[in-house]
Order: sequence, then structure tokens, then C-alpha cells
Amino acid sequence: MGDSVSAYLDGYSKIIESIYEAAVDSSKWPRFLENIARAVGGRATALVKQDYRSGYGVWDGKLAALTGTVGFDASYLKSLGEHYWMTNPWIWNSERLPEGAVTTSEMFVPNSVLERSEWYSDWLGLSEFRSMI
Repeated sequence: MGDSVSAYLDGYSKIIESIYEAAVDSSKWPRFLENIARAVGGRATALVKQDYRSGYGVWDGKLAALTGTVGFDASYLKSLGEHYWMTNPWIWNSERLPEGAVTTSEMFVPNSVLERSEWYSDWLGLSEFRSMI
């Protein structure tokens, strides 16, 4: 039991350390994303920043931007920017969420709605990714 607690605390420490590093040096976001993926057993992570008060999400730094990604194929991300970002139902109800809150994809859109969307059927579902925090 001692080893598992030690491993947990080490992983947590790496996450905290890497987010502080990334806050002052944006080139460090990939390390933070790698640490998050490792902690939750994920294959890929992305950090998206978006101004929900300005309107619907727009790609490439206008209202939304990928701050960093880890584990995604470049062509997959390219298709996101070219079309699928505008079909993302996770951003439809995002303005209702409290600023600064940690949220999950289910808090944005129930999976039953998500799975009927173009975003899911033509883009997200092909990747085997299913959730967002």
C-alpha cells in the first residue's frame, strides 16, 4: 500500500509542478498534458482555451485555440480545425458553467445527445475518445 500511495503522490506532484511551469512558459504545456494523461490512464490530451462570452467557438485563436496537444495524429487535428470544431456540441452549453470550474463532458452535453451529433459520428467517435475534463 505504501508504494501505491507514494506513486500517487509522485504523479500528483508532477502535475502540480508542470502546471506551474507551463503558466510561465507556454512551451511546457505538453509536459503538463503528458502528466495528466498518465494520471488518468489516457492516450491523448488537449488543452483548449475559449472565450465563451464572445459567442460560438471558432478555431485558430479567434475564440478558441488549442494551447497544447499530446498523443493526437496531426491529420486528425487538421480536420478538427477545417470543419469539425464548429460542430462540437461540448461548446453549445458551456456558457452556463461557472467560470474557473473543473467540468466533465457530461456536464456540457449528455452522452445520449453527444452520440447523435455530427461531431461524434464523423470525428470524435472515430478516435475512440469519449470524454473531456
